[in-house]
Amino acid sequence: MRKASSLFLVAACAVAHAETIYSTSFENFPNGPVAISDATGYGQDDWRMDTGTHLGFGAVDSLARTGTKSLFINGTDASTRSQLWVWKDLSITPGPTDKIKCQVYIRIPALSGAAANQAWGLDLYGLVAKTDTDLDNPATVRVRYDKTVEVFNGAGDLESFSVPSIPYDAWFPLEIEFDMATQTFTSSANGIPLPHTNPTFSSIVFTDFDIYMRNRPTTPPLANGYYDDYTVTRTGPGTYVTGKVNLEQWGAGNPGNVAEVLVRDSGNNTIQTIMAPLGYNGTIGFVVDGSLAGKKLRIRCDRFLSKVVPASANLGTVSLLNGDCDANNVITTDDYLILSDAFDSSFENGGAVGPWDPRADLDGNLAITTDDYLILSNNFDLSGEDE
Repeated sequence: MRKASSLFLVAACAVAHAETIYSTSFENFPNGPVAISDATGYGQDDWRMDTGTHLGFGAVDSLARTGTKSLFINGTDASTRSQLWVWKDLSITPGPTDKIKCQVYIRIPALSGAAANQAWGLDLYGLVAKTDTDLDNPATVRVRYDKTVEVFNGAGDLESFSVPSIPYDAWFPLEIEFDMATQTFTSSANGIPLPHTNPTFSSIVFTDFDIYMRNRPTTPPLANGYYDDYTVTRTGPGTYVTGKVNLEQWGAGNPGNVAEVLVRDSGNNTIQTIMAPLGYNGTIGFVVDGSLAGKKLRIRCDRFLSKVVPASANLGTVSLLNGDCDANNVITTDDYLILSDAFDSSFENGGAVGPWDPRADLDGNLAITTDDYLILSNNFDLSGEDE
């Protein structure tokens, strides 16, 4: 009986199940513009807005689909081809058979004379490989004012679909789901599946989940919009782990920084290796095979010493110490030599100036200076955790 029960538990862990990775109805957001609370430009709940346009947005207490608030994106400038992106920093490294779905409810106004090419949509960005520093757009789905739904897929193709059932002045869902096993996606607007001819994408992890509105006319009226009940779900086997990685003295944001996660059993044996890129604000999310019981996670990034933490569904913030230029998990004179050889070099306009070595750029400012020396000096002779 004991053996049969063990087999049952193993089988159960391999069964795909659905879980919510992130969900908000914006009820915990203050009214007015979402505050930008730190140097990274992120504010409430790791949301960020594109501040480079003449647009604004806020969480307001009217026209909510559920509760008392929704996210209002307000187009205020008709003098340019204005666009505003509002994004959630949410890094997801899916399992090989996972499905990732993003859904949001949208309410667009009925305005006489509004331009058809004004649009509201979802952008999901990701990194296509471990070493990529540029974001790739696996797919975008957006609703134009004339009730045309446009989809950009991972192959760069634009597909357009007419969905007459999309209402004005009423809430309707817009969603997109990615199937990691087949590298294909499906999408729908107001519950109507869109018949894609090339529903492919290339990304292997997601780092940004955006909602946006664009205003393209040069004269009013501008079509503003509301968003509510934003949800990201995962369907797949294993256990999803989320958290944030704080890289000491690293000031360049995190695209391109990848955490190596070693899953260890109670005997400190590595039973799974995961490469999980960080989101802009250090967010991380990945799938551990089976349950988390009795497991530990050894987490490290290039230039940073490893940290070992108990495996849990929410890791909180894991802070890593800086200065490991040669990636041997200890800070010694060898790291000083790498930094010294590259001192006073930089990377400018797409090219190296001097004896550039990115391993010695400890603060991420693309220049090797005394600031990098100070970081290394403060952590000299320290080593990373291994068990």
